[in-house]
Amino acid sequence: MKHIMVRLLATLSAIALLCASCEEERQFAVEPEFIKVNTDEVYISYYGLGYDGHDATITVNASAYYTVTLTQDELASGRWLTLSTKAGAAGETIITLYAQANSAQGAEPRNALLELEMLDGQTAAVNVLQYSVSTEVFQLAEDFGTAEASLTDLRDYNGWTRNGIGSFYTRYRGEALVDNANPSSGYEDASGDNNILFAEENAEFIFGKVETKGAQTDSRIEYYRLLFGVYAEGGAWNADELLLLVSKDGDEYFPWPYTCDANNGWALAQTNMKITVPEIYFKLVSLVPNKYRVDDIKLRHGKENDGAEEVYFFAPAEDGTYPGYLYWEEDFNWVTFESFPQLVGGSGYTNERKWSDAISAQQGDTLRAHGFSVSSPTTDEKNRWKYSENPCHTFFRQGFLKVGETNKGGVVLSPEITTIGDNPVNVKVHFDAAVYASSSGEYDNDGLTIEVEGDGFINGQSDKQVRLSIVNRIVSSAPPASENPDEQDVSGYIGPDRNKWNHMSVVVSGATKTTRIRFRSTTDDATLSKNSKSSRFFFDNFRVEKL
Repeated sequence: MKHIMVRLLATLSAIALLCASCEEERQFAVEPEFIKVNTDEVYISYYGLGYDGHDATITVNASAYYTVTLTQDELASGRWLTLSTKAGAAGETIITLYAQANSAQGAEPRNALLELEMLDGQTAAVNVLQYSVSTEVFQLAEDFGTAEASLTDLRDYNGWTRNGIGSFYTRYRGEALVDNANPSSGYEDASGDNNILFAEENAEFIFGKVETKGAQTDSRIEYYRLLFGVYAEGGAWNADELLLLVSKDGDEYFPWPYTCDANNGWALAQTNMKITVPEIYFKLVSLVPNKYRVDDIKLRHGKENDGAEEVYFFAPAEDGTYPGYLYWEEDFNWVTFESFPQLVGGSGYTNERKWSDAISAQQGDTLRAHGFSVSSPTTDEKNRWKYSENPCHTFFRQGFLKVGETNKGGVVLSPEITTIGDNPVNVKVHFDAAVYASSSGEYDNDGLTIEVEGDGFINGQSDKQVRLSIVNRIVSSAPPASENPDEQDVSGYIGPDRNKWNHMSVVVSGATKTTRIRFRSTTDDATLSKNSKSSRFFFDNFRVEKL
């Protein structure tokens, strides 16, 4: 028995030693090194954001320290892509990719390669592609997929495609149905298969929110084009039957116009819009049952010259306009050397920016054709103006006007703002002005007078005129030298400290289509001559907007 116990104890001791040895091996076992990235390809839009409308990023998980090497297409201007870090430690690291806009005309897509390497030689790689401005970019692209659908409730359908850099939070709701009958065709990129059917009267299809991050990151990305296929069964599309509405919060919607030529079949509907809010919602409503279907909804980037109107989230006024609506604009860019060769060689301070003589009859005809006048009206003429050989001492300058001359005041009178119509509205009149300064740095009398002719009063009062001071004048004994034409101020001196432009505005209440705005020198000619003073100013960028 004793021998048995000895052998048993020996066996147990051996087992204990063996277990201890195994535990020691487990404690000292080395995990294999690793480095992983969440994607091997990153796509960046031409203006520098990722596919989801946010900063482009990659997520790295590694067991130890690593470095990042960036290789990219070189540009004449230098590198176009930079990284938030070029190294990482053990654990998870998010690397942000900062790309310059690839928006130059004729630009091509460009590539970069990120190579991540650990000390033991393990690697990972990520390819980066940035599209050019010629590549179409969509905030939302929805073709309703190919999943089985037949008069399917929106809430029961799971086949949405929901593509686009602003579509991450986009959701769909309403009483419309997903259906596979009458598949789309006949317009570019028609997808066929499923579409949205408005089977009931007043059925709605709501899609949003769609992020428009460009409004916050790049002012060039405020212009968009919304497109969608429309099917009109048994007759022509009618804008009063299939309504498009927009919202900035998904609660309050406002009508928005669009065009379409669907006639007993499919056609492409579209509208251009300037969107300045970071997100937008859309609603389509059919006022008639079983006539309309829609497919292939796309919100893509547009262009400033597409004629887009800014989206205002207000109910329209009686005249159909919104706050900020532009009734009239004049920037005088038609005053050029080519149109008026006498601008070159007249009295002035530089060859690039010469004064003409006072506006001649021929020049007056051109100004009159643009609706402006530099003289007072006759009693028998309301819309046409007569000019003397030297009317009111107003002068052309390339791209703007000079009002007044030595010891003499001047006048410029706007056209009637006929786009306002008969109903009185309140408007804000914007313009740019600058006080004239002589070569010795002496400024003319400050200020100008604004008068309302026809309907309306200034600043909501009973006044028809107001005198304004032209502020921010900077006097310097010697203008700084510069060879950059862009730094030339309005009087032809070199440097930014002469005759600075000032943006100014007044409110005119009760304006109608008969309203005209007169800008004139404040001091009369007799007083100017007596005191050997002048009251000249420069005038440009006249705008009238709805309040």
